[in-house]
Amino acid sequence: MPRRPGTARRAVEQLSPDAILTTNRARLDGVANYGVDMLKHVLVGLGAAFGLAGCVAVSPAEKMRLGDNPLITGGSYESGGGLTLAFDVRAVDGGTLICGVWAESERQSVLTRNAARQVLDSGAVVQGNVTLINGLAFMRKIPPQDGYAGQPANCVMSSQALRGGPVRVSLPRQEVFRDEGDGSGGAAILFRQDGPAAHKNGFSLQGLLQDQIAGAGDDG
Repeated sequence: MPRRPGTARRAVEQLSPDAILTTNRARLDGVANYGVDMLKHVLVGLGAAFGLAGCVAVSPAEKMRLGDNPLITGGSYESGGGLTLAFDVRAVDGGTLICGVWAESERQSVLTRNAARQVLDSGAVVQGNVTLINGLAFMRKIPPQDGYAGQPANCVMSSQALRGGPVRVSLPRQEVFRDEGDGSGGAAILFRQDGPAAHKNGFSLQGLLQDQIAGAGDDG
């Protein structure tokens, strides 16, 4: 049946002022929510774009031998012993090829025997204030050497271009062990980047004493 003229207007006129106010508020809330949703979508899109622009793509590369003068660094544990890292960087097709090896002391405390992975994972290869790669666990483990030139090394390719200036490895100072057994915080062992420290026959009296203390605790 066709609606008679004026029916819709009379229906609106019959609404109370409170009902009209509630209806209008709902319409305004809908418009506002739509605007907020749209803003969220825009911000998420911008965040994704900036995230992609700031990331460094890393991909495995073929193994290569280190050059005649690889860069050498490393660090030591307070308990004795430590790590040595040797690496090369080369500019390749607009990116940076990074190849490296690492070694750990043959003699060190049992408390640091499994600490190398943590230290390597926290490391980075940087040039100035630009990070070429985060994480160094890709490097090939080898026994301690008198020299590291010519060693077969694992490599990765970074999307960051190699620029002018020195390249270095950053290994943050960190705690690699803490004895929580007595509930008083316990003794801690720290790692510090203070130069190559993987020795074939390193010895540390402090490490020996800590091993004996740890062994006594296990027996108890």
